[in-house]
Parts: sequence; C-alpha cells; structure tokens
Amino acid sequence: MKIKSFFAASIIFAAIISFHGAASGAENAPPEGCAESGFRYEGERVILNPGAGNKEGLFLLHNVTGEAFQVTHPVKNPGASAGWASEIGPGNWSAFAAGAEDFALMCVKPESGGMKTLPCEEVLKVCGLPNPEMPSDLSGSFWASEDKELKALLEDVKSRGISWGK
Repeated sequence: MKIKSFFAASIIFAAIISFHGAASGAENAPPEGCAESGFRYEGERVILNPGAGNKEGLFLLHNVTGEAFQVTHPVKNPGASAGWASEIGPGNWSAFAAGAEDFALMCVKPESGGMKTLPCEEVLKVCGLPNPEMPSDLSGSFWASEDKELKALLEDVKSRGISWGK
C-alpha cells in the first residue's frame, strides 16, 4: 500500500512541476514573429547582422541564467566609446537596435577586480523582431530598452515610437 501511495504522490508532484514549468516558460517565450535569424554566435560573442544596406535590426536578448551579467560591445578605444555596457538580470530581457552589420556583443561578469567573459551562446538567447521601424530621431546602434520583464520591455520599446511586424 505504501508503494502505491508513494507512486500516486510522485505522479501528482510531477504533474504540478510540469504545469508550473509550462506556465513560466510561456511568460519567457519570445513574442510571436521574433525569429532566430539576423545574428550568429561566434566564439564567446553574439554578432548582430540587421541586414544589407541601411536596414536596421531590432533584437531581443534574454538572460537565461540565474545570475546577472553585463552585455557590452567590445571597442578598441573604450574611453571614446563609453556607455555600451548594460546589465541584464536573471530571466530579464533587453532590446537592442543594431544599425551596423556585424555588430558584436560580449557577455561579461565582474570578477576579482576584472571581467570574466561568459559564452553568450550559453547565457543569452537572442531573436530578431521582423521589419522594425524606427522614428526619424532614432538611428544607429543603441539600447532600445534594458533589463526588464518581457511585457514591460515591449511596452517600453513601443513607447519610444519603435514598431515591428510582418
């Protein structure tokens, strides 16, 4: 009798865990139309490729780890290009508008007085929103919104006059 009770309890527990996982997974699923295209992972970096010509890209970046880290653009002269680093908390999202082809981003975490490079492919999931339209006063590469839950992030991006779609 004890074995049957244990078995039944195990099935119920597994069902609860499975349901909870599916529900939280839906909250963290990228929005419809956000495709795994327009970028590539290369070494420890992610390279954004918005498209040929002057076409801009709009990418969503999702921290899939349980720890905060920074996403930054490696530059040869950091003093002249300060401000690229952006922290993204566990489970949060950021939106990045890329106006240049082959725009590299790195994932780093402060450690022992320096920065530890993280493999972006393991800690950051990326997708590109289709056909982004930017207001005339927004151009180039910039953080469109940073470190938010997905719903708040999308609302923030739209509040800046940025749209996307088919």
